[in-house]
Amino acid sequence: MNIFNPKTALDFAAKKDDELVDGLHYWFAIQRDSNALLIEHINAQPSERQLEDALAYLEETTDLAWTTAQVTMLISLYPRARITLAAGGTAHEQLAFAVAHFFLNTSWPTYGDKMDMSAFVELLQRQAMLMGFRKAA
Repeated sequence: MNIFNPKTALDFAAKKDDELVDGLHYWFAIQRDSNALLIEHINAQPSERQLEDALAYLEETTDLAWTTAQVTMLISLYPRARITLAAGGTAHEQLAFAVAHFFLNTSWPTYGDKMDMSAFVELLQRQAMLMGFRKAA
C-alpha cells in the first residue's frame, strides 16, 4: 500500500501540465474513488473463501503458518485490507502492508526500496514467532 509523504501531495497539486480532474491532478481523483469504495463497503466482512485466499497469500508471502483466527485479527486491525478483501478485491497490497506494519511497524518493501527481501522476511518471521506465530511447515 503506497502512502505518500505530504511533500508528494503538494508536488502533485503543483503539476499544471498533467491530466486534471476537477481542477486537481488525477492522483487526487484516484484517492477519492478509492475512499468512496471503502466507505461504500465500510461494514463488509469477508467470506470464508476470501479469508482462505488471504490466508494462502499471507502464508506464501511470509512463510508463516496462519490460522483463520489470526487472519481475522489482522484484518480487524487493518480495515482497509478487510474492506478490500470483502468487496471482492485480492487485497494483496493491503495485506502485505498490514503484516509488515503489524510485526515491524514498517510498510512492505517495494522494488524501489532495494531491500534484501530474504532478510526482511526473516526479521518479520523472528518477530512473529516471538508474538506466538509459527513458521509454515
